[in-house]
Amino acid sequence: MKDTDVFSEGETNPLSRIMDYVYMVREYWMLGAIVGVTLGSIFCLFMYSRVPVYRSSLQLFVDLTEENILDVDEVVDHEKVFHTWNANAIMNHYQIELESRKLRDYVISQLDKQTIDRIVKPYRTPELAEPSVSGIIKRAIRVDLDLDRKLYTVSATHRDAKVAADLVNLYVTHYLIYNLSDVGLSNNAALSFLRKNVEEIQESILGDQLELQRLQKKNNIISIDESRSIIIDKITNLSTRRTELNVNKQSFETIIEQLKFRGFDVNGIEGDAQIAAALEISEVSQFGGVRAIKTALDSAFIEQSKIELLYLEKHPKHIQNSERIIELRSQLEDEIYLGIKSFLASSDKIEAQIGKINDSIKQLEDEAKRLDNLSIVLISLEAKIENSKARLAQIESRITETKIASQLSKANMKIIDEAVKSSTPSYPNNKYTIATAIFLFCISLIGLPIGIGLVNNKLRTPWDVEEFIRKPLLGEIVPLKKKQQQNIQNLITQPDSGGKQVIDSFRSIYKTIKLGTSNADCKIQVVTSTIPDEGKTVVSINYAAICAQHDKRVLLIDCDLRKPQISNYTGTTSDTGLVDWFDNGADLSERNHLHKMLGIHQLDSGVYLLPAGKATDRSTELTESQKFRQLIDHLSKEFDYIIIDTPPLKTFPDAMFIADYAQDVIFVCRFNKVSRSVVKRLIERLDSTAATVCGVIINQRKVKHKDDGYYGYYGSKY
Repeated sequence: MKDTDVFSEGETNPLSRIMDYVYMVREYWMLGAIVGVTLGSIFCLFMYSRVPVYRSSLQLFVDLTEENILDVDEVVDHEKVFHTWNANAIMNHYQIELESRKLRDYVISQLDKQTIDRIVKPYRTPELAEPSVSGIIKRAIRVDLDLDRKLYTVSATHRDAKVAADLVNLYVTHYLIYNLSDVGLSNNAALSFLRKNVEEIQESILGDQLELQRLQKKNNIISIDESRSIIIDKITNLSTRRTELNVNKQSFETIIEQLKFRGFDVNGIEGDAQIAAALEISEVSQFGGVRAIKTALDSAFIEQSKIELLYLEKHPKHIQNSERIIELRSQLEDEIYLGIKSFLASSDKIEAQIGKINDSIKQLEDEAKRLDNLSIVLISLEAKIENSKARLAQIESRITETKIASQLSKANMKIIDEAVKSSTPSYPNNKYTIATAIFLFCISLIGLPIGIGLVNNKLRTPWDVEEFIRKPLLGEIVPLKKKQQQNIQNLITQPDSGGKQVIDSFRSIYKTIKLGTSNADCKIQVVTSTIPDEGKTVVSINYAAICAQHDKRVLLIDCDLRKPQISNYTGTTSDTGLVDWFDNGADLSERNHLHKMLGIHQLDSGVYLLPAGKATDRSTELTESQKFRQLIDHLSKEFDYIIIDTPPLKTFPDAMFIADYAQDVIFVCRFNKVSRSVVKRLIERLDSTAATVCGVIINQRKVKHKDDGYYGYYGSKY
């Protein structure tokens, strides 16, 4: 195994995953930027086309010193705690009043017609009905409370900046007038009435508690409660036991019904048919010794069959085994009958137990009723006391609220800063609009390229190879014209036939591989692809021809043993091949005749072909075998280059095994055919072998100009 860099572990290294997304952004950043600018511009146009809304605010301070609020000593002993709670309650009460519909209606009633018209005018539209001034004020007014500073911030929003300032000033001014009006004249009368109710309820609770204590002492109520608990537990346990017995009884009854349904007489067993019917029921077949007897009987029948083949009917062994069968059948009948009687007896026994349990439950229920009647008076008294206590708590809470409400007018409220006309609208907000536009731009700049990259993940460009997969690009090959496709077998060897472009492209590929790989005496190179129909076979043929034109002796091996194609492309035939050599024993001893045995023949000057021969499904077993390794070692001494055409790697693992004793792997990808993530994962698997993945060839990629890429060959076939 060779060392690999960080990028060869892309599927498990988080850094590689991050870089994948970075490469996606780099590829489509311009499209993302255009979309981002467009979205940001549309959002800004939309926001600035809206009617502007202005906001004006004022601050209202509340002085809650002790001389201005309720005398705390009259209410609770814990003075400081109550004072804090009381102040917060008052502030919250004021906020509720400021936001209430009652105050809103009061303010509207104090406005003149001209002021109302100024408030409504900006919201009038010819198509719609007259806007509601109450609805406009409800949406416009907002009250924020700062409890620590005892400060309210009251704000109003409106389409007219001057109206927004006037509206909030009028609203708060009228509230102060409303708050100072005499709205609590009935508080003292309410307090007197509530205090009288408290005294009556306290007397009622005391009388009921004394009566409860007397009854508890007289009837020993603690013992009654314990007895009721014991009775309930007993009833629960007996009910559970009754349920279990009913389930067991149902099981036995089901067995009997199954026997009757099969025509079985529970009072006696007659014939093999009834025995077979009984044995079909698992509970019967598993009862007592039924299974063992049945097994012995089956063995005796088997033995009888063997004896009948060897001996006559009156032979002692025949007679002895027949008697054994009769005896076992009789034992089986007795055991089955015994089991059925056991089921019937168990069912009757369970029925009797259920009856006793029912009687016990009835007695316990009568005892529970007696105890319930005894304690019902006590329970009623307890409930009455609890209800009285709940009423007392409610009335005391109401007294506290009434006291607070009676002191609200004592709080000193004053406006600190009046609202003034705003010079800039609060909506649309410039900072918010610009920030959102920038956010949309950034999301489009990053998210759109990543989305496109995740959806359209096909390998298409040199960037996909060199930056995403992190392997060298060996070359790009464009499709040939129809005339060149028809003359594919002469393109390399006869440039005048239309193959000059193929020669140029493969010369460049050859030089790239030569410069980027080691200078071994014999280079064993594997050619593979991801899936079928990417052109790897024709790449192998053309690459072998180019190597031979550099004064190299080249052997091309067709190791796609399941679907050999090289002979079809070259137009050659052979009576034997690699598979036939394996079928004939894979003999390496007669090396003088090895070429003939393998079917190796010359395709062109310096190019030889070892055909696959007949197709086989044992491709993986053959290429992984020691004989194949020995064959490659032997042939490497005769040839400068051995180029091995292998099956697609995603479909079959043959290329992984062969790569372990090769120097280089050439990976062929058809343009826009396979996912670059899949290619990357497969190449990472190849990186774990002894061979070096020297690069990727992109096949069938159309380019507009000569300088944009290499010239192509016919590579659209498998």
